[in-house]
Amino acid sequence: MPYVTAGHPDPVRSVALLQGLESVGADVIEVGVPFSDPLADGAVIQASSQRALDLGVRFDDVLRIISDARLSVPVVLFSYLNPLLRGGDDALRRAADAGAHGVLVT
Repeated sequence: MPYVTAGHPDPVRSVALLQGLESVGADVIEVGVPFSDPLADGAVIQASSQRALDLGVRFDDVLRIISDARLSVPVVLFSYLNPLLRGGDDALRRAADAGAHGVLVT
């Protein structure tokens, strides 16, 4: 299952990257929500998260990226708890509406 930090290298290319992964046969894609304190992640994901945050990518932008990709394969949203809580009471519903089929929370 491939992993992509949403918003890295930028939001437009994130959409293209997700579509490309699907086109080469990914059967599930994990999409990471950038977070400012990703202690459980390694250096590569920390750097990609920081790059996305530097570009202003936030939770709703991640949902927009997923929605814009219009994937036919399942998408699993990977997030720390904090961004989901900041997303509000309807964050999970909005994620599902955007095309997320599941959520992994650290």
